[in-house]
Amino acid sequence: MEIKQWRRLTGQCISLFLFLVVLCIGFSGDVFRQSTNTAMADAEKEQEPAVPDITPPVSTAEPTETKEIADLQGDYIQIQKQTAEGGKLYLSNDYVDKTLVLEVKGAQSAQVDLNGISRTYHGTVRIGKVQKKDAGDLFRKMEVTAKQEAGKKTYTVQYRWVLRTVTEAALYETEDAYYVTLQDPRKLYDKIIVLDAGHGGDDEGTSSVDGRHEEKDYTSAIVELLRQLFEQDGRVKVYYTRLQDKEVTKKKRVELANSLQADLLVSVHCNASDYGDTSAQGIECLYSKRKTGSLSNKKLAKLLLQNVVKQTGRKKRGLVAREGLYLMHHAKVPASIVEVGYMTNASDMKYMSKERGRKKIAQGIYDAVLEALQLEQ
Repeated sequence: MEIKQWRRLTGQCISLFLFLVVLCIGFSGDVFRQSTNTAMADAEKEQEPAVPDITPPVSTAEPTETKEIADLQGDYIQIQKQTAEGGKLYLSNDYVDKTLVLEVKGAQSAQVDLNGISRTYHGTVRIGKVQKKDAGDLFRKMEVTAKQEAGKKTYTVQYRWVLRTVTEAALYETEDAYYVTLQDPRKLYDKIIVLDAGHGGDDEGTSSVDGRHEEKDYTSAIVELLRQLFEQDGRVKVYYTRLQDKEVTKKKRVELANSLQADLLVSVHCNASDYGDTSAQGIECLYSKRKTGSLSNKKLAKLLLQNVVKQTGRKKRGLVAREGLYLMHHAKVPASIVEVGYMTNASDMKYMSKERGRKKIAQGIYDAVLEALQLEQ
């Protein structure tokens, strides 16, 4: 070959090489972008809500402090230790069922003298069994059971009291007795609200079109996010109708709010349209025209609607008056049901299925509650 031909061939080879380099870089960039997009898409995939499983408070492993009987004022239960003395104490308070349970682990005997159990309520001392017809008693029922502990000679003695109203309890101990103090929540807390996660247990509520998503899980997950927000804030005492996947009657949900004389009751639900209709979407809030105080049900519903729509950017369906619903008809406190989206709508379901979507919904409800209570955000 002549020199010109060699030069031409060399130039062609170099050009081909550079073309291949550019092609490889472009291809790898596409692969990188594609893998990045795939990773982002994976991150945006539906995230099943983690259903909280939180035992209702209070739970106390040890007595909080020693207290002498002379220091106790107000209402309390006194249990003489006698043979029921043990090593560890556990006190639980189920606000919905209005039930107190005290467990004494490591008791030396299964025999418990009921006359060694007294309760002071409004200055009157009652000893032993609860009389069902005694309307002046705070207690409706008292049960005492004892069970031998596995592989041991000791027993777990359980005291169970069913009360007539919601009560805050605290556990104390002296050398001779255990004490459970009982206080009215309204005297302890300035602001009280009740949050209700709709449905639960065998009552699944509505579901997505494909049946993969159940309302009870989403309402529970949103209320759990609200619990975290209010605990971080600390200015509002919040009671919950459920923090577990369990069925709670409509009557008990409303009774909790009424018994507490709560400042407001918010019930979280998901919506659904008629079979075959997947077009309905957005957020709506339900209210009753019944008068419940200075804060009307409609005003509460309006605040919920405005704030949830503001946080989420979802479609604003509006306010709906519903007089016949049990919660609306029986709540003696300001109450509203917030329908956070349609599980039968693909867009709403996609939004609710993402954790960031549920966080936005919870933030909107939280903001609305603070505004309703006239607290600074």
